[in-house]
Amino acid sequence: MVDSLSTPDLEKLIHTFISSRMDYCNSLLTGLPTKTIKQLQLIQNAAARVLTKSKRKDHITPILKSLHWIPVCYRIDFKVLLLVYKCLNGLGPAYLSDMMQQYEPSRALRSLGTDVGDIQSRLLDHRPVLQGEIRYFVREFEEKRGFRECRLLENLNKMVADTNDQVLPKCMDSMQDNLCDIFTRLEAANHMTQRIQQRELEAQNSTHLQESMERRKEDWEEFLKEQARLKEELDEEHAKAVGRLSTQYSEMKKDLAKFSHF
Repeated sequence: MVDSLSTPDLEKLIHTFISSRMDYCNSLLTGLPTKTIKQLQLIQNAAARVLTKSKRKDHITPILKSLHWIPVCYRIDFKVLLLVYKCLNGLGPAYLSDMMQQYEPSRALRSLGTDVGDIQSRLLDHRPVLQGEIRYFVREFEEKRGFRECRLLENLNKMVADTNDQVLPKCMDSMQDNLCDIFTRLEAANHMTQRIQQRELEAQNSTHLQESMERRKEDWEEFLKEQARLKEELDEEHAKAVGRLSTQYSEMKKDLAKFSHF
C-alpha cells in the first residue's frame, strides 16, 4: 500500500492520522520529563522513516531536517510561544488574552541575548493551564497511547510488505484467469446473441413469406369466386339469348308455314 502511494499523498496521510494527534493539545505537555516526550518522539521518528523509506539504523536527525519536521519537544515549545505571542498581540482568544500580562522590566535591559530567556520564562509562567488537565492528558498518553502508534506503523509496514510479496502476485494471477474466463464467456454470449438475431431474422422472413402466401391464396379464392359469378351471369345471358332465338325461330317457322299454302 505504501509503495502504491506517492510521497506527497503518503505525507498527507501521515499528517492527517499522526501529526495532527501529536499536535492536539500538545501545549499541555510543556514541562514534562524527557522520557515522557520520548515516546511521542519515537512515533514521529517511525513516521519519518516510513515516509522516506529509510532503514531503522539510519540516524533520524538528518531525516527530520530533510522533511523540515521539528522534533516533538520543540513543537511543544513553539505551540506555547505562538499561543502566548497571539494573546499578547490581540490575536488569541479573549479568555486567554485577559489572563496575560505584558512584561515590563523595572530596569534597563542589559542585552537582548541575556534577557530573551528571562522573558520567555516569564511568559511561560503565565500560561493558563490547570494542573488537573495536565495530569489527565499525561496519564492518557502514558496509559492508552504509548507505543501504540509506533507498533501500528510497524505492523502497517509489515502488512504492506507481505501484501506486495504474497497477496499481489496471487491477485494478479487470479485476475488474469478471471479475465480469460470472462473473455471466453463474452465471446460465447456474443456468438449466442448473433445466433438469436439470425433466428429472429429468419423467423421474420418466414413470417413474411407465410403472410404473402396466405394473401396470394386469398386473392386466388377471390378470383375463382369472381370467375364463377361471371360464368353464372354468362350462362344466364346465354340461356336468355337461346330463348329469344328459339322464340324468333318459332315465329319465322309459323310465317313460312303461312306462305307455304300459296
